[in-house]
Amino acid sequence: MPLARTYDASTGTVKLSLFDGYKDRLKRDSDIREYLPFLYEQARSRPGCRVLELGTRMGNSTLAFLAGAAPSGGHVWSVDVDNVAIHPDGMLPWRGVPQWTFTRGNDVSLPR
Repeated sequence: MPLARTYDASTGTVKLSLFDGYKDRLKRDSDIREYLPFLYEQARSRPGCRVLELGTRMGNSTLAFLAGAAPSGGHVWSVDVDNVAIHPDGMLPWRGVPQWTFTRGNDVSLPR
């Protein structure tokens, strides 16, 4: 299933909004799909919220958090062992979103 896309007539380009990405993930089968509305509402209901996400996988929960947090000036930090920012079906379309910071790393490894 292709990603939801939004056409921006002023620039003549197709853009992927955070909310459209979130709505797209709601339509996809995943182990977290039923929880996405809860995550979205938690972020949306807290203006300027800050979210730390440990484990991003393909970005389903990330998009739910971002779609809720971004309009009110919130920010989401994500940590994962895989670089989800390079996967076309992951977070690649949103890797440059200023409200999202991704760190590639193991959230359970101890510093040496």
